Amino acid sequence: MKLTPVGSKDLGFLYKLATDPATGFRWRLRGAVPPPETFEKVVWQSVLTQFIIVSKARNEPIGNVVGYNANPNAGHVAVGIVATPEVVGTGFVLEAFYLFLTHLFAVYSFRKVYLELPSYNLPQFASAEGVLLEREGMLKENDYYGGKYWDSYIFAIWRARWEEFTAQLPIRKTGNVIPDGSLLTALDGDLEAL
Repeated sequence: MKLTPVGSKDLGFLYKLATDPATGFRWRLRGAVPPPETFEKVVWQSVLTQFIIVSKARNEPIGNVVGYNANPNAGHVAVGIVATPEVVGTGFVLEAFYLFLTHLFAVYSFRKVYLELPSYNLPQFASAEGVLLEREGMLKENDYYGGKYWDSYIFAIWRARWEEFTAQLPIRKTGNVIPDGSLLTALDGDLEAL
């Protein structure tokens, strides 16, 4: 698995993620889909950095990670991640998230990153709460989906906690930048990919 910078060639894939009923409601736009001709602007609105998650084995996109609403003065940025349904739960999403957070903390001086999760997404992150994710707030009935309002939870991953967490991992994974600007994940040299 590798992360590659988002380019114009990726807009079709991103539009498909945004409009697919299986993924669109989990994405940053929460299922709202602008017309295709304005989608490129929306994809970059308030974005600091973003990458396409690419399967090394199949050499095709499988997801997107994004850092947005950055506030350098306060030392934080929001992050989002979405993946195609066939890779959710396989570990590739977690690997991409790990690599992206490692990149954000290595390149920028952020103290923490924020995740805003509607309550229907909480089960995907439940095991990380208290270990890595610190709940900082809740917005009552903040998101509308599927005919009802859902609470949204705001979680933070603090730099210090991230460093402590990654230092305890039995296998150290690192992000490596290669000449085309991609970020590769390495596990003792290389990671067996999807």
